[in-house]
Amino acid sequence: MNKLDALITEEQFKRLYYDDLYSKEDIARQFNISAWTVHNYMLQHGLKERTMSEAIMAVAKKKYGVDYYYNPELDIRQNQRINIKLRAFRMLGGAKCVNCGCTDIRILEANHKNLDGYKERKGYYQGMASGQILYMNILNGKRKTDDLEVTCKICNALHYVKKKFGIMNYKVIWEQS
Repeated sequence: MNKLDALITEEQFKRLYYDDLYSKEDIARQFNISAWTVHNYMLQHGLKERTMSEAIMAVAKKKYGVDYYYNPELDIRQNQRINIKLRAFRMLGGAKCVNCGCTDIRILEANHKNLDGYKERKGYYQGMASGQILYMNILNGKRKTDDLEVTCKICNALHYVKKKFGIMNYKVIWEQS
């Protein structure tokens, strides 16, 4: 019998691990036991461990409140860029489009409310990703955020059309199929 058997039922464990997205380490800390004890509990009860991509998605959902797309085929730098983007969006109010509610990190971006993003990009170094420089400047406190908001690419384009050309009779409706 495992120490954890005396502290928690299998259903409670499943809720913590699979539904509430606690890591094995989080559960171990909560019950003041070792992570190995939690690991052995899972083996004894035939519970499936999360894959690396499932674990990363769980952390992103718990920390940032988004459905995070993780592709294990991406290299470390690509995943780091996604992390930087998520942290910057957190400072902008969360990784969710302010217009349509989209939470797909692959298509979210920082929108310049005053359409002056091109001016800012001109000041960046040649050959560097301007979005990443913007996100790093937000994280380092070098860039104010009062004129930025998080939008998806579609709503960002719609914002541009409305501001630049005055076309106001369109809206985005985001539906998942």
